[in-house]
Amino acid sequence: MAVVSYVCVAWLATILVVTATDEITSSLNKIPSSLDDQARLLRCVLVGDDSPLCASPLTYGTKAHPAKSCADLLRQRKNIASGYYWVKPIQTGNDVHYVYCDMTSYGGGWTLVVGINSQNRLHLQSGSVGTRCRGGDVCVVHRTNGVIPARKLDDRIIRALADDEGTFRVDVGPNKYTTFFQLPQGAARFQSNCGGTSCARIITSHSYPYKWESNCKGITVGYKIFGSDSYKVFDTRDNQECGSLWTSSRSSEKRVLYGYTGGDGGHTGIYSKLQGFMYVR
Repeated sequence: MAVVSYVCVAWLATILVVTATDEITSSLNKIPSSLDDQARLLRCVLVGDDSPLCASPLTYGTKAHPAKSCADLLRQRKNIASGYYWVKPIQTGNDVHYVYCDMTSYGGGWTLVVGINSQNRLHLQSGSVGTRCRGGDVCVVHRTNGVIPARKLDDRIIRALADDEGTFRVDVGPNKYTTFFQLPQGAARFQSNCGGTSCARIITSHSYPYKWESNCKGITVGYKIFGSDSYKVFDTRDNQECGSLWTSSRSSEKRVLYGYTGGDGGHTGIYSKLQGFMYVR
């Protein structure tokens, strides 16, 4: 009789343990994967998740496990700090790149791709500039004061990294303001050495969340920048294609130029608008 009671008790205990374990596992599985690293690690261990991220949850963004972009890295590792990480855009083969990720500003997930310097025109080249910045890995060094080095990633890498949202963000250095741009026909049209109306149509926003602006063509078409080849890639003014000069709502105080190669010719202070950083997301 005692043996039977013992067996019954053991059987009942087993059921309770299995039930409790199932309930815990069920609850853990409901925990979202977009947690910070410590919570993600705990979830992966307890749930037994065998996904690639759970196999090495704290190494995503390293050279061994590069992210697709800074935006992708932020989605996978919520609350990760700004800093240098490894990325490998899927459209660019096996190339990995050591880049600076801004994970806090304007929603985070921004990849630094160009350092714009008013003292030279290196940022207007379509290829990579400054590939020996740090051990041959970092192409764009993040620096917030002093002369900003004109270093950039290759255009094909920039286009691939901008494929996530398709937004280009330009931070103007000395004046510390930011303007956003998109190419209505797609980020694949970005070309850092284009000039004037040969550049892709753009739209612009001076705020985040975005409030896109364009001339009479509308934001689904975008506007052309001034026709002279002296103007490059981005400007917050158009080429008067609507019959008169169009300027964005805050161009008079926060005009942004990616490049200008003409003489000053009355454009006093125009070069101060060419010093800064460009990010993509």
